[in-house]
Amino acid sequence: MRLTASDWITLYVMAVLVVFGQSMAGDPGLGWHLRAGQWMTDNREVPTHDLFAFTTQGATWIHDQWFGDVLLWWVYSLGGFPLLHVGAIGLVVAAFVAVPGSMLERRGYAPYLIVLTLVLSASTGAIQWLLRPVLFSFMLFALLHRALLRFFDEQQPPLFLAPVPALFLLWANVHPAFVLGWMLLGVAVGVLIVRRDRRVLGVIGITLLSLIATLCTPHGIALHRKILTLGSSSGFMSLNREWLAPEWANAFFPFYLLAALLLLFAIARSGWRTMSGFEGCVVVLLLVAGFVSRRYIPFFAIAAPAPLLAMITHFVDERPARSGKVIGRLVNLITRRSKRGAPGMGMMIPFAMWLWLVVTTVWSQRVPFRSEEDSAIPPRFPKQAVELIAHAPAARVFHTPDWGGYLSWRLYPRESVFIDDRNVLHGEARYREYFDLERERRSWAEAVERYDFRWALLRPQAPLADTLRKSEQWTLVLEEKAVDPEGDALLFRRNDAAERAL
Repeated sequence: MRLTASDWITLYVMAVLVVFGQSMAGDPGLGWHLRAGQWMTDNREVPTHDLFAFTTQGATWIHDQWFGDVLLWWVYSLGGFPLLHVGAIGLVVAAFVAVPGSMLERRGYAPYLIVLTLVLSASTGAIQWLLRPVLFSFMLFALLHRALLRFFDEQQPPLFLAPVPALFLLWANVHPAFVLGWMLLGVAVGVLIVRRDRRVLGVIGITLLSLIATLCTPHGIALHRKILTLGSSSGFMSLNREWLAPEWANAFFPFYLLAALLLLFAIARSGWRTMSGFEGCVVVLLLVAGFVSRRYIPFFAIAAPAPLLAMITHFVDERPARSGKVIGRLVNLITRRSKRGAPGMGMMIPFAMWLWLVVTTVWSQRVPFRSEEDSAIPPRFPKQAVELIAHAPAARVFHTPDWGGYLSWRLYPRESVFIDDRNVLHGEARYREYFDLERERRSWAEAVERYDFRWALLRPQAPLADTLRKSEQWTLVLEEKAVDPEGDALLFRRNDAAERAL
């Protein structure tokens, strides 16, 4: 037994994330995800109406990530944010390194090329490594993609894909990205039809069972209607960064660009025939989708290593052998395939190391080798301001949607929030109302009377902040400067609210 290239790179990425990784708890919705998981655990049911916002009380809530929230809460209840980080590290390392790496090893690619490709893949996918249920989608997508690669590589019968409907049953209850799983199955069926492969009927049957499995949720067909509503609304698409096109100033986007250029170069030099039709169609679809919306970049990162290495290996095998020169010898070393016949350890060592991290974190309530700050909620939220609100009498707060989840985490169930990042639930009209109020395009006095705001928690650059500074009806009680500028905030209190508290 020996450690393979994918074992080594899995251990390396895990070590880097543990020792040098920053907090992954910066998602705007993490707070309500955890509180929803807590509520479902306590009440043993899935909520059908909103729990957190006073503007949507009684409104129907299609919670499309309910079981993902329950899983997050179970982990949190065992070990807090440190254990959540260890769990997240395990999921991303498995989805972006271990699962794709095991497939590359199975194909017998050069170990050094496997390592380099997986490092690039992990760096590309890191753009969306955040503590939220989408992490489960990354893992399930990686497992399904690997299963379909094996189905085509090894000419497996349709029965090989028998567990796939069960995978979709889980996927539809943890996160709505199961639609990308439909894409994988659709491409597989299309390739089989083009090839006139007799296995196509069996795969169509698996696909139909998988479609039916996604209806087995507390919401039934309403879940699919919600996904269509979100995907068809340009207004919703513009509200969250993850739906927008890549911002090239982001530290992770150069890795995506490099992976895209390498893929296009490999296609130009080696051609399409060096990879299967399935993996070629999938990676091109996700590559194009990634340029349209950054949300798809992590899925591209999972799918890219197999076709990329297939083309690079073909190009290397076709080139004339080089010797006698330093560069030539280096190229030969990097591209040399492993000749060892001893089997690998099947990720046993990386898995054992991750289990050690889990046990140690539960025991000590902190991630080994990592600062407490990097295992908690990062300073991109106005912690001091919300702490002040939490110790004052319960009152309604006007705030940005980006802070709604954190307010739910700190104030629920004592106080409900005005708005958060649940786009479909709040609707475009509510978001337009918020932005109009913040930018003073709508009467602030009417909104205060309507919603009875007692606090206003604003970003310093908000036009409304300048108006409230000058207002006799509002008092600036805190000007918070956070380590992360995203957490900078101004907290205003309505003067009659101050009198009420005395």
